[in-house]
Amino acid sequence: MTDVLGKAESVFVLFVVACLSCFYKKKISPGLIFFTFACSMGLFGVLPSKLLMSSLVNKVTFSLLCLYLVILGALRTGCIENILESIFKASKGKSLKFYLGLTAFASFFPSRRIQKELSGFLRKKNAVADNSTHLIFPIFFVLASSLTLMGSVTNLVSDHITEEMLGCKHRGFFTYGPISFSLFFASFLFFFYVIKLQQRQGLIARFAARLHQNKQKKTVYPLMEKSSISEIGDNLHFGMPSKSSAPTEEGLEGCSSRVPLRVRVGTMIVFLSMLGLTALGVPLIYVTPASAVILFFLGAFEKKGVFTKLPWDVFLLVIASFLFCHAFIETNLHLFIAYKLNFLQGLHSQVTFFLFTSALLSLCMPSVMVVSFLLPVAVCLVQSPSSPFIQLIAAAVTLGSFFLFPKKSIVSLNKSDHSLEDHSSLIKLQLQWICIVYLVFIVHVFFL
Repeated sequence: MTDVLGKAESVFVLFVVACLSCFYKKKISPGLIFFTFACSMGLFGVLPSKLLMSSLVNKVTFSLLCLYLVILGALRTGCIENILESIFKASKGKSLKFYLGLTAFASFFPSRRIQKELSGFLRKKNAVADNSTHLIFPIFFVLASSLTLMGSVTNLVSDHITEEMLGCKHRGFFTYGPISFSLFFASFLFFFYVIKLQQRQGLIARFAARLHQNKQKKTVYPLMEKSSISEIGDNLHFGMPSKSSAPTEEGLEGCSSRVPLRVRVGTMIVFLSMLGLTALGVPLIYVTPASAVILFFLGAFEKKGVFTKLPWDVFLLVIASFLFCHAFIETNLHLFIAYKLNFLQGLHSQVTFFLFTSALLSLCMPSVMVVSFLLPVAVCLVQSPSSPFIQLIAAAVTLGSFFLFPKKSIVSLNKSDHSLEDHSSLIKLQLQWICIVYLVFIVHVFFL
C-alpha cells in the first residue's frame, strides 16, 4: 500500500479506517481496533523497531501499570472503602458535601474502578439524594479528574507527546497553574449554579425522574441505581445502611475481612503517602513503582489473577496513540496538515480552532487518539519551541478532547421521550458550559 499511496497517505488512511471501525464496531473494544491498525504500520515499513519498542515501554505505560496495581491493592485490602467511610463521617451525612469530598478524592485516579467503587458505596449506604446530584456528579468527576496531578490518561499522553516526541519545553499539564486552576474554579462554580438552578426550576429533577421511570430495566447511570426521588432541598441527608443492599462486584473485591491487619495498615500508609507525594509534585514515574513494589511484598494483591483485572484496553489505546503519533512525525504528515492550516495566524484563531476541533473529533474517537493526531499539528503552528503559547495550545487540544463535551454530559443523554421544552433547556445549559470553557481560554490568550 505504501508503494501506491506513499507512507504519509498510508498512515492517514489507516488512521481514518481505524476511527471509522471504532465508531461503527461497537462490540469490539476501541483499544484493540486502534492497536491492530497501529501495529500494521510496522509491516509497511513506516515505523522502525526502535519506535515500536519506545511506544510499548515508556514512562507513561509503566506509570499507569504501577498505578493500576496500587489501585487494585487498595481495593482488595479495603483501603478505598475506609477512606470513603472517613469522608462520609466528616461530611456528617450531608449529600452535597459528601459528593464534593468523593470528587476531590476520586479525581486523582484515571480509573473507572474507582467510580464503580463510589457508586457501590452509595448503594451500600442507601443514599437518598436529589437526582440533580446524581446526574451532575459523573460530569463533575470527569471535569475535576482532568486537572489533578495524576489526572486523566489523556493528560499523561499529552505531556509525553509534547515533551518527549516533539521536544518542546513542557512543565506538565497540572503545573501550568493558570489554565488548570481557572478551569477548576469555573467548573466548580458551574456545578453549584446547576444545583441552584434545578432547585428553583426542578428541570434536572424532572428529567431524572422520567429517565428513572422509562428505563427501570436498563441502567443509565450506576449512580442512579436504586436511588429514590426526594424533595428538592438545600441539605439532603443519607439514610441508614439498607440490610437488603446486595454487595457489588467491586465491593466484594474490596472486602478486607480475610486480609491481615498488618497488610491493611501498610496499604493505607503507602496509599496515602503516594497521594501526598504526588500532591507535592513528585513525578508518577518515581512514586507509583515504589508503591507497587512495597504493596507486592506486603501481599496487598493476589499475584495470580491481578493482571487479568487490569484495564488492558486503556493500555492498548495509549500504545496505539504513541505509535500513530510517531508515524505522523516520521512521515511529516503533521507538517503537511499544519501547512494547510497556515491561515490560522492569530492566537485567538488557533486556540478556537483546536479547542472545538478536538471536541468534535472526540465524539467519534477516543480522546488519546485525538491528542496524538492534533497535538503535533498544533505545536507545528507555534513559531518557537520554547514559546509559552505551547502550554496553552496543548491545553486546548487536551481539554477539548474530553473537557468540552464530558462523558455522560447532559446533552449526551437520550431525550427522545421528553418534552421539547426540557430538551431545549438542557441544550442551553450545555451551551453555557461550552461558552465558559471557551472564555477561560480566550482570557488566558491576553496574558501571553
